[in-house]
Amino acid sequence: MIIFNTTYHVDDELEASFIAWLKENYIPMALRREELSEPQLCRVMTTGEEDGSSLSLQFHVQDTEALSLWYKEMGFELKEIKNILTVTQKEKNNYLNEKIQIIEGKIQDLEKQIKFIRYIEQYGIIPIPINEKEKNITYKEYIKKITS
Repeated sequence: MIIFNTTYHVDDELEASFIAWLKENYIPMALRREELSEPQLCRVMTTGEEDGSSLSLQFHVQDTEALSLWYKEMGFELKEIKNILTVTQKEKNNYLNEKIQIIEGKIQDLEKQIKFIRYIEQYGIIPIPINEKEKNITYKEYIKKITS
């Protein structure tokens, strides 16, 4: 078992909202997969004259392989969230609009898959095209015809 630690330095005026964001958003998202467990948020005591607060967020993880897997699956998504918090409102809106378009495209693809699955449930497996009209049509084209 190892501890995965991330230390943050936060301006005093942002501390409360940052801690709320960690607790309400970041930690639940980080825990969606099973690699990380037992989150612990701590204040780091420093002996400097720096403004702001240092906070340490720690998770237990089985080994470095599990941590690498978590980073591969989740880390990028969390980095995106961090980046969104640091850009201008215009950049944030542009970025989120791009993400919305990507998600809408995925929804359309899923709706086509659902339509195809329902067709199969209702009529069974698609037959091999045998009549003259369908001889030169591929399964992919036939499926597209059904789901359009």
